[in-house]
Amino acid sequence: MKLSLYSQLVRNGEHSEAVYNAGEMGRKLFDVKIEGMLKLSPDNKEPLCLLSLNNLGCMVYLIKPLFSRMGDYRSLVLAVPRQVVFSASTDIENIVDGMRQVLLTDQGTDKLKRWFERDYPEHDFHWSLPASGNRYAYRTYGPHSKASNLGKLLGMAMLQPYYGEYEGVFLLPENMAGILRQEAMTNLTDNALSRPAIVNCPPSSALPAGVTLWVGDEEMRQPVLSHVGGALKCHLRKKGRVDYDFTYKVSEVSGRVNVPAGVEWQVKVPTSIFRFLDEEGNELDKKGITMNIDGITAYDKKNQCFTIPENLAKRANVTVTREGCVPRQMVADLTKYSTASPLTMNIERVRSKVKYKVGRKITFELDRTDEELNKSPLPDYEIGEKKGNVITLRRKASSRRRNPGKDDGEESKSRGWNVSRWALYRIGTGLLCGLLLGGLLGWFFGVPHGEKVVRQQLEDERLAKEQREIEITDSLMNIQMTAYLDSVPKWKKEEMDTLFEGRMAGIYDALNTYDFKAVQTRLDELDFPNTGQLHLLDSAINAFSQKPVYLDKLKDVTKNEDEGKNKFFSPDGTITLATLMAKMGEVRSQVDKSLQQ
Repeated sequence: MKLSLYSQLVRNGEHSEAVYNAGEMGRKLFDVKIEGMLKLSPDNKEPLCLLSLNNLGCMVYLIKPLFSRMGDYRSLVLAVPRQVVFSASTDIENIVDGMRQVLLTDQGTDKLKRWFERDYPEHDFHWSLPASGNRYAYRTYGPHSKASNLGKLLGMAMLQPYYGEYEGVFLLPENMAGILRQEAMTNLTDNALSRPAIVNCPPSSALPAGVTLWVGDEEMRQPVLSHVGGALKCHLRKKGRVDYDFTYKVSEVSGRVNVPAGVEWQVKVPTSIFRFLDEEGNELDKKGITMNIDGITAYDKKNQCFTIPENLAKRANVTVTREGCVPRQMVADLTKYSTASPLTMNIERVRSKVKYKVGRKITFELDRTDEELNKSPLPDYEIGEKKGNVITLRRKASSRRRNPGKDDGEESKSRGWNVSRWALYRIGTGLLCGLLLGGLLGWFFGVPHGEKVVRQQLEDERLAKEQREIEITDSLMNIQMTAYLDSVPKWKKEEMDTLFEGRMAGIYDALNTYDFKAVQTRLDELDFPNTGQLHLLDSAINAFSQKPVYLDKLKDVTKNEDEGKNKFFSPDGTITLATLMAKMGEVRSQVDKSLQQ
């Protein structure tokens, strides 16, 4: 790459043309407002040097004032592309001195031609300049300044980063300081002169896969300009990890960033990768959840993201707690999950035994959570009186058919008294009639025959009473079984096979082996109402029975490959209906999608 030289004349406007090697930098030429910056007189014969930096490189103006009118001048401008500042640095002082001679003697530029025929090696680098304003600055050189002569301020020394803050910087000898309008410019004479350096990128082999190197706020894709003795603030970045910060100290004009080995990454874990479900598959509010990882509280309602060492994240001992729930523990690789593919954790609520009373004769027990205590387990009933762990259920007003205005206990009591009075009346009437009839018959046929009739009537009453007690027992049993199946999130084989005199035996096994037809048959035999979970299960089975391929697919996706047998849905002796029905829905969607393709 070659240097460029431009000739500029400012008189009734600015006019410029390329002398050697016209290029893009010619567009950066501007009118230097010398009349506002300098106090000039016709005695000032020495050309003035001004340095200007832009995103393409450096421009050195040698200005000869023309006193035809204030502000007029002729100049030669050396354009040095940033790619060759380092390789051409030793020639720039000589070129500027030659430009000075041309302006002083009004000779042609032929003597300068040789400098612009050279091709200089390119050393490109990231050129990040501060935003420049309209303000100018100046710097003097001489025995009392940091630079003894102009040559010390040219070459690589032109790359002082603070020069870029100004439209131009005048470089003048100390003995010409009197012509400066110092109040209009910034004095940079005492600013440090650093030695520029190019910092090269590390070899690609030095960066592990997925890791990028950043300097400041930009990724390092090419060499960066710095200075000897300086320090670059560097960052290693990896997706899902906290930036690893380190400092590279610049010790030579052309060096290479050394990437630290054995970086211990910190993993950024957003709380959005966690999903918490209750036993029925409903999403839990995260605000009440606290997470502890390897003894460190890493997650609470205030945190949207937390960090942990990568070695812990890959095998994190996670403990989740929530008020009213059983603490959940698990080991998980947190680096494998994301907001789109979250880690789902099932949280089980704490349950306690609650005794329910319906009227005077019906009682049953259920495991209930704190949230469920305010909900009746039976349709058409609502929560009545609460005493400790005993809750009385009363029939809803809309469901009462008798004795409006009375509560369920009074209604039951009234019905019981009416039935008792009717029974006593019937028994008394029967006895009286029997005695009278028996006496008359005995008068005709003998007393033994009359006693036989009375005994038969008493036996009929006893059998009727037993039948009524059996009907009450069956009704109570049906209510209890319905409440169990409709309100318990997990059906347990041991309970279903033994509770309620074993009447539900076989339902669990049929469901666990996907014999859905048998499940519906058993529920029909027991005459269960389709409410709550029973209704959802019945609907899910009806939808699943539409295509035999659904059942084949369900058995296939749950097959135990090691044993070649169908793996039961819940081999631990429990079935969570919400999870089973979700799996059935997922299988249906997969089958329907494959059939459409």
